[in-house]
Amino acid sequence: IVNRNFASLLVLTPGVQFGTRMGMNSLSSASSFWPGATQVSANGQRDANQRVTLDGVIASEPLVNTVYLNPSIDAIEEVKIQTGSYSAEYGMNNGAIVQIALKSGTNAFHGTFYEFLRNDAADAKDYFLNFQLPAGTPLQSKNRLRRNQYGAWLAGPVMLPHYQGKDKTFWSFNFEGTKQTQETVQQATGLQFFPQAFRNGDFSALLHPAIVNGKPVRAPIIIYNPMNGQPFTDGAGNITNIIPPSLINKNAQALVNKYVPLPQFTPTHILDVNSIIAVPNILDQNQYFARIDQIFSSKDRIFGRFAGQFGQWNVGNINPNFPYTQDIQDYNAAFQYLHIFSPTVLNEFRVGFNKVNTDQVN
Repeated sequence: IVNRNFASLLVLTPGVQFGTRMGMNSLSSASSFWPGATQVSANGQRDANQRVTLDGVIASEPLVNTVYLNPSIDAIEEVKIQTGSYSAEYGMNNGAIVQIALKSGTNAFHGTFYEFLRNDAADAKDYFLNFQLPAGTPLQSKNRLRRNQYGAWLAGPVMLPHYQGKDKTFWSFNFEGTKQTQETVQQATGLQFFPQAFRNGDFSALLHPAIVNGKPVRAPIIIYNPMNGQPFTDGAGNITNIIPPSLINKNAQALVNKYVPLPQFTPTHILDVNSIIAVPNILDQNQYFARIDQIFSSKDRIFGRFAGQFGQWNVGNINPNFPYTQDIQDYNAAFQYLHIFSPTVLNEFRVGFNKVNTDQVN
């Protein structure tokens, strides 16, 4: 299962596909959302119409029903998805209805320890990292990928010095951490990273387009004086495309010089790609899950469960002055009391708590 995301199980159902907020793929690569977040579309319904429950408690955030708290595969007992006509108990949303049940302990001790590693040592260099670099420009080293996904799941009966929980009290616990640094290749053109001449008001290069296969790649671009609507010229009346210093706003010029980097190289066409950078995106998150089950008799049992996810997602930008950081704190708790009155009548009481905090700083 790619990146150990249970969404890969959901799309095995006909009519279900990864949602747009997952980047339409199992990597959940939509840059505007938390990596690993889950949203699926069923039978053409919007992914925001899904409803996901964790042990019967809603697990999605309330804005667009995204699930940020994706339980570890080792902690999941069962995943069920309904996409068509379902009973009234599954109201509220008309998209996919996803139910996740987490594991409880048993009379025997069980445990799993794991680490999943992805590393650029086994990858090829990104095709666009050194794409169409001018002759003589140094090649950039391979863009990095370091992903470590590790954790443990443990479960068993409660065994204390004066209490033996076999056949009565059980526990289970899961921890999963994810550390990832992934560099994505981003490009900037002369319209984004201005060459020094442009910053000084000299746009004369726009009058001389590059010649490819004996033909200019575009028509000359003329800069006009906003004061009189005429091109900028020299004393002889020749068009120069050079803005006099008196017409340049010093505050705007200072702003550009401070917050817009200079190009890495000079392309053949002045407005073409002039910078190619492998930009790092860094994920650091931890997830916890703990559950206690108590069997009082053949007719009465309860369980309590807490799950939490805490992390930070640092998204870089080809312009180092404009990254953003997203922090998340996700809490989900459930309590259930089950009483069996007869073979045909039972009562299930469940209460839950779900809270998702996402803070973004640009």
